[in-house]
Amino acid sequence: MPFEREDIIKINGITLYARNDDWGQSGKQSGNKVLLTDETSSQQTDCQLDAVDFHIEAYYLGEDYQSVVSKLYKIYKQQKNMLLEHHDIGRVWVKFANGGYRIKKTNTKLWYREFVLNLVLAKTSDLKIQVVELEQLAETQLEKGVEQSLLDALDKFNTDFVTENLNSLVKNDIVNNLYALGDKISSLSADNLLGSLTNPFTGTFESLLAAAGGIAGTIQSYLNLGKSKNDRKYEYNNSGFSGEEARKYFQSYIDIASRVDSAVDIANTEPETQQNIQTAIDLIKQTAIVKACDCVTEKPFETKESITNAIKELEKVSDSIILAAEDNKEIQNDIHNVVNQAVVILQSQPVFNARQIQTNICLPAAVICRDENCDEETFLRVNEIRHPLFVPAGVALEITGETADE
Repeated sequence: MPFEREDIIKINGITLYARNDDWGQSGKQSGNKVLLTDETSSQQTDCQLDAVDFHIEAYYLGEDYQSVVSKLYKIYKQQKNMLLEHHDIGRVWVKFANGGYRIKKTNTKLWYREFVLNLVLAKTSDLKIQVVELEQLAETQLEKGVEQSLLDALDKFNTDFVTENLNSLVKNDIVNNLYALGDKISSLSADNLLGSLTNPFTGTFESLLAAAGGIAGTIQSYLNLGKSKNDRKYEYNNSGFSGEEARKYFQSYIDIASRVDSAVDIANTEPETQQNIQTAIDLIKQTAIVKACDCVTEKPFETKESITNAIKELEKVSDSIILAAEDNKEIQNDIHNVVNQAVVILQSQPVFNARQIQTNICLPAAVICRDENCDEETFLRVNEIRHPLFVPAGVALEITGETADE
């Protein structure tokens, strides 16, 4: 007898056909016992369950049965949360109970496996923890990428910057151009309402070389723009988080990365001056774009529009810096990876004006978007809808904004 439609269940999109299926709140007594049959033996094994919210006996029939068995077993071994599509209650997040995964095969049916699945509801707190852990992992990867990018940029500067056999006129010219770049950095920082900066490029060429970290170290230290990220974190922890302050730093770094070279004109200078100042400009731009990426972990944006604009700026400015570093693949890869990591973090931020809805029946995306006055393309992307004609019922859907013109 063919199974009716309601006998089909899905686990993370894997279709199974339920023979028997009971669900609900059990007594959750540790003394409960369920007899399950081992796959390789006719003997029965006692499996003690503390709590079972779903007990499902199902089968799968298909040439790809081995893939289905492998996927479900992997989920079981890793104890991952999974999405159960159930005919009575819709979609719910569940995980396997202890000892809750058994398989039985038979020699009389080809490409056939029977499953006994015991599932418990996933705790809401578990889901939140998963989200936080993923976010922390992304931020950790970004921080490592930022650190490596800054080190590689320093190495490149120290390799290319000429310090030997320079006459006094060239040295003075280099110092004057460095001072002009410092002034430009301070000006762009002030344009974004950050505190005033003291130009560090004063004195002689030799004194700049002798400073802690040399000229390269001075440049990167100066690009903290008055406060390092750790200093800003300390202030946020003591006086409260300030998204506005973080936005000022992000925009300052973007402006510096895109406009700092307008401070100098080295076309008619000596070759040594041209090389050294261009090397300094490259270090400033590379450091600034990397520090702009580092700002995104401070959650500087509150709306989808501002996030979208920030991503466009990051990609546009970084593309030009990557292109200019064509002679160093390591620098190019560093910046490319850091920008990609920053974009991932930005796109994962909660949108300030998002609201949630639920539908009682499966509807096409076009119908929902018309009723909710929202953009269909954005709706599909934000909610990760696989098929625009079949938006699932009973799940939270984010409406991130209204259409521009109605």
